[in-house]
Formats: sequence, C-alpha cells, structure tokens
Amino acid sequence: MDMSGSGNDAINTAARIDLKSKNGIIAITMRNHNLASSMTDEWIFWKAGVADYVVIQRNKFYLWILLMIGYVLIIAVSIFVIRKKSN
Repeated sequence: MDMSGSGNDAINTAARIDLKSKNGIIAITMRNHNLASSMTDEWIFWKAGVADYVVIQRNKFYLWILLMIGYVLIIAVSIFVIRKKSN
C-alpha cells in the first residue's frame, strides 16, 4: 500500500505496509522531496520483494533499455538459428 505526500518540495512523507507480515514503515523528511519515498520503496522491496509502482516509474528508462536489449538478443539468436538450419 502506498501513501506518498510528494507534492510539496519542503516536506515528503511516505508509508508502506507489508501485508503478509503486517509490518510497516512511515518516513517523514524535510527539504528532500524524494527521500522518504525512496527509503520506503527500498524497504518494501527488501521486506516483501515487491517492486513498488513508484520504483518502477523511477526506473522506467532503465527497464525500457533492458527490454529492448532482450528483444534484440532474441531476434539475433532467432536469425542465427534459422540461418544455421537452412544451411
């Protein structure tokens, strides 16, 4: 569960709950509008192994690059196998 108050640059609050263990974390920070969200995102990933929506959004470019590399590798291996079978 995600409750982030990251709309204000002065204060950032975030809370995460691991529904399986019933543990949770609340972080309140000042001056750094991403610190509370980042800390609680890392905590929920560490405790529950869940990549929070915020984490995925923050790393969208990196994930997109990994996906494209995977597609290129699949296509390259497929072309290699097809050419090898046709010879």
